[in-house]
Amino acid sequence: MARVDIKTHRWKRVEYDRLIETGFFQPGDPIELLGGQLIVAEPQGSAHYTAIMAAEDALRRAFGPGCHVRTQGPV
Repeated sequence: MARVDIKTHRWKRVEYDRLIETGFFQPGDPIELLGGQLIVAEPQGSAHYTAIMAAEDALRRAFGPGCHVRTQGPV
């Protein structure tokens, strides 16, 4: 088999926002920009949600009162 070189592009936030502005992506499309890569966001299943809740609970117990735990929100 012949080797195929694949070229990739690391996207910047401003480029991603421009794709939305031009209509390439629509607001709400399941696309996320992670580490410069455009990733399709998979729908959350019950196992995913259970893991999120367990992590949130563990963080609340570890850091105690006065610490705000923010799950599934933008950073």
